[in-house]
Amino acid sequence: LKGTKFVMWPLGKGKATFCHDPANPVPTCGGRMTPGGGIREQSAVEARADVLKFTGEELKEDLEVTGDVKAHIVFSSTSITNDIAVKLVDVWPDGKAYGVVDSICRADDCVPGEPKTIDFPVDSTAYVFLKGHRIRIDVAGSSKPHYEVNPTPAEVTIDAAASSLILPVIPAKR
Repeated sequence: LKGTKFVMWPLGKGKATFCHDPANPVPTCGGRMTPGGGIREQSAVEARADVLKFTGEELKEDLEVTGDVKAHIVFSSTSITNDIAVKLVDVWPDGKAYGVVDSICRADDCVPGEPKTIDFPVDSTAYVFLKGHRIRIDVAGSSKPHYEVNPTPAEVTIDAAASSLILPVIPAKR
């Protein structure tokens, strides 16, 4: 849309690790293409040790995100094949978190222990994060049944400082 600003929304600082266990995949909660889909509260999924949560500061004003959300993820792993699932989440002032859009990317050519960068589309949205809310980005190794589960176990380390979502932000009208 006219006036769209593409804003890199960093995951955070430092690095964080999760373990992908194909025998116990992260379940899909809501989303666009699954039965029971839509915007759903995420606390049960986010309580898992294999889901990383990166939460931003409280928003000082409404933030409209309209268009294609993209992911830029830098990671290393113990496996040559890895799935990186990302979810854009709206955290309300009461602490409840609701999924907005999500996607997954499989990287098949990883060198164990070496940094790998992947860029991929997350999804399109037209959503307003309200003043007082927080933006969260969840990262995991699966989202079943929405996406096929990678059968390879892995320990995955996300470089949060080098990773971000690219948000199509519509500037507020003054």
